[in-house]
Amino acid sequence: MKILLAVSGGKDSMTMSDLALRAAGGELIDGFERFRGADFGVAHCNFHLRPGDCDADASFVEGWAKEKGLPFHRADFDTLAVASERGISVEMAARELRYDFFARLCRDFGYEAVAVAHQADDNAETLLLHLLRGCGLDGACAMAPESVLPAGKAMLLRPLLGYTREEINGYTIVRRVAYREDKSNAESIYQRNLLRNKVFPLFSKINPSAVQTLCRDIENFRRSRQALDWYVQQTLDKALVPDGPNASGPAPAVDTPIAWRCELSLIPGAVLSEVLFRLLSAYGFGSDTVDAVLALTKRGSECTNAAGGVLTEGRLFYSATHILLVRGGSLRLRPKDYAAPKPVCESFDWQEGMPLKQPVGMTAVDADALPEGWMLRPWREGDWMRPLGMGGRRKKLSDLFVDLGFDAFDKADAWVLASPDAPSEGAPEPGLSRSSDGLAPEPGLSRSSEDARSHILVLIGRRIDESVKIVPGRTRRCCRFDI
Repeated sequence: MKILLAVSGGKDSMTMSDLALRAAGGELIDGFERFRGADFGVAHCNFHLRPGDCDADASFVEGWAKEKGLPFHRADFDTLAVASERGISVEMAARELRYDFFARLCRDFGYEAVAVAHQADDNAETLLLHLLRGCGLDGACAMAPESVLPAGKAMLLRPLLGYTREEINGYTIVRRVAYREDKSNAESIYQRNLLRNKVFPLFSKINPSAVQTLCRDIENFRRSRQALDWYVQQTLDKALVPDGPNASGPAPAVDTPIAWRCELSLIPGAVLSEVLFRLLSAYGFGSDTVDAVLALTKRGSECTNAAGGVLTEGRLFYSATHILLVRGGSLRLRPKDYAAPKPVCESFDWQEGMPLKQPVGMTAVDADALPEGWMLRPWREGDWMRPLGMGGRRKKLSDLFVDLGFDAFDKADAWVLASPDAPSEGAPEPGLSRSSDGLAPEPGLSRSSEDARSHILVLIGRRIDESVKIVPGRTRRCCRFDI
């Protein structure tokens, strides 16, 4: 394996580098199993936060790399300027600059992994910082021994997580490891230094093994998360299914852009909040959306508005990339650029004995009863039909949608076969915001013309107009529309 060693020149990174070389030579060292037989490069970041000392650190690390015959990569950053430009803390700016640099080196030089010198005390500090800022189970797991490099695809290795700062201090003495002392570590300016210099000494008075205890807690949290991950996936395999016309197949991966449907009744209440958070955060929805969804589902089988009225079409939530529809105990999600597929038309000769009732998603009509000039288009407000079986009575499609239990997505996807007076150009595209289309007649059109062009012959996949029904003994040719 080709590994990039991230070396600051401090005690931790020089200890890691010494252990890495020993492991590469064949020694068995806990935490360094992946380093056996590895090839190394050395990366150093000069953040220019300590005038004079930073340059001396860089020269020290470069000299060590040359002594060991290892490739050396250096980057110089104006960290204070970057932090100001991005409106972030100096610590965050340094982190982003460091990992971007490492990712670039991995791409350019073929490194498969980056090794950083975080140790047990760092991990305990990270746990406390996460808890103080507010975190879930993921934050309580702090840093993992192996993960993926931020902004890259290479592995991120932390081989020192099993070693305390005290153990590392002892190692540098016994092995006579040369290193540079970072004087800023003694200053309690940054949050991590404040914990290290002020808080942990108090912890050690309560529990001399406070660091080891917190690290064991991290491992317990990690095992709990792994168990929860497995349980959540088993739950989603049952509750999550692809959505859309003719959707079939296994449950989609949570982070894919596919449209899906989720029945909340299939998710145990004890883990509902956690499952929803994991499910929706993958598509850019925050905890506020999760809270709103939970509140809606607790109101009953139907979603209601603030006044207590039933929202028959459900309620919509938006992320940067997706739209979520909540209706009763059902969730539907789709990408913002989702478009319902256009129906397929098939003609065939009618034969006696053919079933009049079509499979779900199909509607068949008498082809000879269709007027010339009919067209397929999305529905729009004002459309009406005389549904088969209603004795010739007219019904608005918007009312029919209510009868059929359509939600907002169903309405957005609805295609119709329109009468020949429908406009041939400028038909609205499928979407969630076209409710005003077609409400006003075009200039020069009478109300009767407007009414005629809104006559719908087929609501594809659902209903047909009385005028185009198949009549055994009369019908010779049929048209079938499939969604």
